[in-house]
Amino acid sequence: MKRIFKLTPQDAAFVLQHIPNSQLKEQLKEFVDASHLFKRIETLLVENKKCPCCIPTIKELGELRGGYALVKEISAAGGLKSVRPLYARYLFNRRQKS
Repeated sequence: MKRIFKLTPQDAAFVLQHIPNSQLKEQLKEFVDASHLFKRIETLLVENKKCPCCIPTIKELGELRGGYALVKEISAAGGLKSVRPLYARYLFNRRQKS
């Protein structure tokens, strides 16, 4: 029987600090970086009184205070098209924990 467990960003950060270099460490680093990006997206939308349930277009994000810096990070993470479904999954998992 295969066991499945959920890894939180805090767990991943702990592993990054205490495990020597490995392929797993690189994957966990990407996971932690992505979760920070999703938190920043959500914070930006809430602070600007926008619905945090979905990411607006690049143009709309850029018009928000602090939005263009976030657009650069989204672009570095693979672009809005690849970030949107991951962000939706992030929100879904956060809402389930609440």
